[in-house]
Amino acid sequence: MKLTDYLAIWGAVVATAVAAWSIYKDLIHRNYVEVRASFSIMTPPHEEVFVFKVTNRSDHEIKVIHCGGYADRKYKPKWIGSLVYLFKPHTGRAFIMSFNPSQSAPLPVTIKPHDSTMIIYGVNKDDFPTEFETLEVATSDGNSWYCPRSDVEKIHADDTFKEILARKAARSS
Repeated sequence: MKLTDYLAIWGAVVATAVAAWSIYKDLIHRNYVEVRASFSIMTPPHEEVFVFKVTNRSDHEIKVIHCGGYADRKYKPKWIGSLVYLFKPHTGRAFIMSFNPSQSAPLPVTIKPHDSTMIIYGVNKDDFPTEFETLEVATSDGNSWYCPRSDVEKIHADDTFKEILARKAARSS
């Protein structure tokens, strides 16, 4: 064997190790942000609030820049959304929650690695968004992190949400 053969084998081994490390970091041990949302009762004032709980599961600080959602977008994996966007850009209705939550620090808020925070909005039954299929939190790195579909279904089934819907229906008629 010649020296070039040894170098080619060494190059193949190094390339395989680099590819394996990239797959591990990108797919298996990827950084992500967990978002949960629900109605809750804040004590001691016994006030009803809407809470986004944002947990940073990454190895670096994140900055949450806004909370919001989409009225007509169902949840789908990000790669499917990107593929669909190539052929038909999204033109649906979206909303952004206030940048000054009534019960927590104003946005943007920084979350340290492996820590969580709650973004708490008072439930004003007159201007609370009622038409949403997806809730999201956007971070300063350009990513959108979505609330699980099960949380959205629980919010739609909640008595507070039903009261908000009834109040809006009474005002419009």
